[in-house]
Amino acid sequence: MAVKEFLKDLTFFEALPNDVVDDLIPYAEVLKLPVGSLLLQEGEKSRDLYFLVSGRIEITMKVNFDENEEINIYRLKPGEAVGEFSFIDGSPRSASALVDKDAVIIKFDYEKLNELFNKNPRIGYLFMKRLAQSLTDRMRRSNISQRNLFIW
Repeated sequence: MAVKEFLKDLTFFEALPNDVVDDLIPYAEVLKLPVGSLLLQEGEKSRDLYFLVSGRIEITMKVNFDENEEINIYRLKPGEAVGEFSFIDGSPRSASALVDKDAVIIKFDYEKLNELFNKNPRIGYLFMKRLAQSLTDRMRRSNISQRNLFIW
């Protein structure tokens, strides 16, 4: 399947105008990762952004740095992004992402995408607006889940 079909199938890109998606295609790289692949390592300095097309990714965080104890904090579903925080602010990765089921992933290299955004601010604005909407939606769902923990 071509990159265009992958992008068109992801809800993140459905909300963007077709011309913007078309302009993003040359910047998208398709990765196929087997179970056990480490996509992101907590603490690493990288800014690339990833979208899960198929498969499954577990997001984990360290809770005891001395003993390398980790907890699963989220299971990424197809269509969702990972790496948004570092993509936006340049801080080290706040969590790790481990492929839990063979995965097809779309990768956007930060430097290349940033060049595109500088050349065409409209694309940058629409992409970042959509990314903010996606993060807000995920945070609202998380808030509801947390609140439900306290309902008897």
